[in-house]
Amino acid sequence: MLLTVLNRYVNVRIFCGNTTKEELWEVLGVRCLHVRLYGSHKGKDLPEYNYRLPGLGKKSPKSFSHENMSIDVNGEVLFGIHPVSLALRANKRKFYKLFMKENTKCKEEGKRIIEQAEKLNVPVVTVTKNDLDKLSGSRPNQGICMDVSGLPVSVASTSICWTEIKSRWRYPVWLMPYNVQDPMNFGAILRTSFFLGVDRVLTPEKNSCRLSPVVSKASSGSLEVMEGLAKLREERDIVEILQNWKEAGGQVVGASTDRSARTPMTPLQDLAVNAPVFIVVGNEERGISSAVMGQCSRAVFVPGADTGLVNSSGADTGLVNSSGADTGLVNSSGADTGLVNSSGDDTVLVDSPTADTGLVDSLNVSVATGIIIYHVVSNNERIK
Repeated sequence: MLLTVLNRYVNVRIFCGNTTKEELWEVLGVRCLHVRLYGSHKGKDLPEYNYRLPGLGKKSPKSFSHENMSIDVNGEVLFGIHPVSLALRANKRKFYKLFMKENTKCKEEGKRIIEQAEKLNVPVVTVTKNDLDKLSGSRPNQGICMDVSGLPVSVASTSICWTEIKSRWRYPVWLMPYNVQDPMNFGAILRTSFFLGVDRVLTPEKNSCRLSPVVSKASSGSLEVMEGLAKLREERDIVEILQNWKEAGGQVVGASTDRSARTPMTPLQDLAVNAPVFIVVGNEERGISSAVMGQCSRAVFVPGADTGLVNSSGADTGLVNSSGADTGLVNSSGADTGLVNSSGDDTVLVDSPTADTGLVDSLNVSVATGIIIYHVVSNNERIK
């Protein structure tokens, strides 16, 4: 909180005078937060890590050295075992260099990653723990990072419909995280979607979280292997796709607790899965726009406990930030993908409510999304 206030003060002083940000931070006795973690790249300063999300994790700015690293980075940096392993397996990106922690005896997973990298002629180098921490923005990296290109994601046609896509379900299941901006929420949604077998995930290109390395980590690598992920360029494209979906006989379900909207509201347990389902979940703060909600056949919500204190899906609030994507060690059934097989004790869908909580009136968007998807697929019929 203090650093946020100081940073605003610094920006105001810079705007009003000729003082540089570095000089002001030194006056305040605080090391500059905008540390060049990677050094120069082809004569230019690299952008801040993860598209202006520095991700300092639990470390204070003082733990970072002023000195630039001697590592050249060509793209963006994936970090963690699952994102790196699944990126190599999917082979959708360009791979520039694999960084491993020095003086570490690799376990089986590490050995498999090195073998995958060598097969793809990716250079493997050993670096210090401090270098890895800088490469990963001090986020959990499990001793491994990889310099890669951005993930190529196709743009969906507005005429696309479930009739053109093979599905594992009798009633196909599609999802749209509408303008979800928190990378941890977005990654958790992708992880759940992949694990439970959502056929396609369409995301707006504008006003949504970038598909960054943080999203990949939060998704436990699901981002790297999802085949049904695509972007939509404009709001009108979203509206057109939802219109086409309904005209073809499907239902569009929006997660919302806004009782002032004209869309009929239904408790999730009363939602019948008797047609293809397109699920729309909204932005953490603003929810779903009126134009998009107007295309929804109905709005669903997750009823809370009988106390009446926790009583909604909260796809438009995001009061509790939980993603649980750091481990990827759960071996429950899922959608038989065999790639992301985890939920772990950090991915509990619903915490057990108590009568004295009283201050939480909604669920985090990623949690609500998981509950809705599970309802839809568990009341569906698997055909392959």
